[in-house]
Amino acid sequence: MGYLDSLLGFFKFTQDTDLVAATCLVLLLSSIIGGMLSSIFKAFGGPLKPIAFQETNGFRILLFYEICLVAVIFYYHMHVTGRVDAVQVIFWVTTMLSMPVLWFMGSVITQVLFWSKISKNKKAYRELVAKRKYAKHKKMQEKIREETKESKEAQAQRAEMTAKGKKGHQATVKRRRADI
Repeated sequence: MGYLDSLLGFFKFTQDTDLVAATCLVLLLSSIIGGMLSSIFKAFGGPLKPIAFQETNGFRILLFYEICLVAVIFYYHMHVTGRVDAVQVIFWVTTMLSMPVLWFMGSVITQVLFWSKISKNKKAYRELVAKRKYAKHKKMQEKIREETKESKEAQAQRAEMTAKGKKGHQATVKRRRADI
């Protein structure tokens, strides 16, 4: 890789610079594309449950990329060169820290493009949850009604035991209407 040899030479990479450059480019491009794809999946994936980034598949993929980079670092310094320079550590740390930043940038770019679809999906999820809660509430109400339903005999006994009963109540209502 003639273009990157001068950059990698600054960080004192002298052997297998192709491996270092190819690994970093692939992982960094995969990070930005992964961020874009995660937002596209949010836009076209249906109702969207709001969850923390640490609980998403995108976070797991990003973590996998980081582990791959650590494996390449370990392989390069243990099997190819056998030593580590301080400048190389700065290069690797910068590469590792730039992967989540690129993921975020790719995600934000795509979220801006599909903002309306993503907001519709979030709204659809809220409506879905509201419908489920309403159905559950309605079911519980019906169950309570069935459990507390009075038989006709119990209603008749209760009507006789009240002070006024049904006829007394109707008479009170008629008097109030006449007063108005």
